[in-house]
Amino acid sequence: MDNIRRLKSSSHSRKIFTLSIAVLVCATLFFIVSTFIFLRDADRDAKYLEMASDMRVLLHQISTSSRAATAGDSSAFSTLQKATDRFDRSYRILQTGDSQLPGVGMMMKAELQALGGIWLSVKNNSETIVNNRDRILFLHDVAKTLNESIPELQREYNRVVEVLLDRNASNEQIVYAQKQLLLAERIARNVDKMLSGGEATSQAADQFNLDASIFGGVLTGMLEGDKQLGLERIKDAKARVSLERINTLFDFVSGSVDDIFEASPDLLSAKNAADGILNNSPKILDSTNSVVEG
Repeated sequence: MDNIRRLKSSSHSRKIFTLSIAVLVCATLFFIVSTFIFLRDADRDAKYLEMASDMRVLLHQISTSSRAATAGDSSAFSTLQKATDRFDRSYRILQTGDSQLPGVGMMMKAELQALGGIWLSVKNNSETIVNNRDRILFLHDVAKTLNESIPELQREYNRVVEVLLDRNASNEQIVYAQKQLLLAERIARNVDKMLSGGEATSQAADQFNLDASIFGGVLTGMLEGDKQLGLERIKDAKARVSLERINTLFDFVSGSVDDIFEASPDLLSAKNAADGILNNSPKILDSTNSVVEG
């Protein structure tokens, strides 16, 4: 009987030992799996936070480069395009994930939709600016050329006025020459208004188109004569030298009047787009934080 009891006791002990080992193995596996999941999730959280930080930097670049681009900085267009593309890639990763990071589209659906709506507006505004690059830079080139040329152009026209006075030219001829001084200044001022954007842009473009046409017509009339305007061909050698210089200075503008006029609405669209990006920046920043850190 004692032997039987000892055998039963030994068998029971082995079962307890085996069960203990099994429990220990399961606990160890559970710990390993839990640790793996914890480390994996911690790594993902770190990557999401890093992505959020990168997106904040990119958003700042988009905002600053959009304003710099519309102000005529040629290098800003490339910066704007690259920052927009990179932000868009990050947004796509948040939506659907990639090989290294799962998306959060199912978990943060409402937050991601809110971010997507604002981002679409910012992205479209960025594309508007980039697509109008050539016309924006062209108008700024015109403004720079005019602002550099106006002082010399006015000096030359003052010489023409002096010659006309010395030669007892008709009052009409002298008045035309004096008006050219004012027209030149107003042309430059209206180009600056076109560059600044705002409600006055359309009116400034119309006035520029009219003034440039009048200025060019009077200048040609002084060089070649124009009976319809009542302008005689100026023959004085000194005056003609000044008129030829004026013609050269104004040639860039006179040859591009239509292009300048047509570029104005595109510049206004780009200015409005830059304002839209600036206004949406705080909203998209908050939405990005809600998605990544929520």
